[in-house]
Amino acid sequence: MLSEIKGTLLPSLPWGEFSFDEELAYFNGPRLLLQHGKIGQLYLAWWNDEDDAFERWLCLPLSEARLHAVLSGEMASRDAIENPEDGYLLTVDIDLDTDAVVRTVKTTAAALPQDTLPRPEARLDIPIPIRQASDAATLKVEMWVGNLNGGDSITASPIVNAGVAHSMLPASLLAELNIEPLEEIGCILTDGSRSRYGFGVARFRIDGQERPCPVLFGPDDNYLLGASALGMFNLLVDPDGKRLVPAEWLPLGWGGEI
Repeated sequence: MLSEIKGTLLPSLPWGEFSFDEELAYFNGPRLLLQHGKIGQLYLAWWNDEDDAFERWLCLPLSEARLHAVLSGEMASRDAIENPEDGYLLTVDIDLDTDAVVRTVKTTAAALPQDTLPRPEARLDIPIPIRQASDAATLKVEMWVGNLNGGDSITASPIVNAGVAHSMLPASLLAELNIEPLEEIGCILTDGSRSRYGFGVARFRIDGQERPCPVLFGPDDNYLLGASALGMFNLLVDPDGKRLVPAEWLPLGWGGEI
């Protein structure tokens, strides 16, 4: 029987539905998953424990930078779990027969059986996943792209996809603006294939506002506006998915005491 976890019982998952689609590690079943919130919040989910009826997942809300550090092995998994950026993590119990979530608890690592946590020395070595927009995605935004140091700007009309970690623009366009990659990062695409892309920072202008935004150096046909850029401009996709709207109040997931 799964142990009872002390914490705050939540009525539902913060991101709506537990998905097995984005699988990062597999051993006799999925063992590490990436979950996406509605406004781009990321959750890294470790398989934690199971009994005859249920399995438990340990879900950590984290930023893009922390995700990069954990998946690359720069930060130990145990360290990330014991020191969450938002001060909490979630345990999610799932029915093995129906895959339905039956219990979600907001808690901390101290409340968990210590022998179910990753070993202190355990580190991952997994490429960073991103999502590409589906063929059905139609929401586009007119914007200007330029170098942080100034100079000319170029217009672009990327598809908006809050499920994409970072924006992606053609490497040839960024080269024309003398924007160079700072590093190269590994990415997992929606079809499960893996590729490495240059990663840098560009100047985006949307509706008269300018912000420095992370950008991936992609193929010539890839124009995507991702979650990190939406966050920089404090924008959300409206419920109908037809336009971008200012976020009067940004949801942080949860608040208050655990």
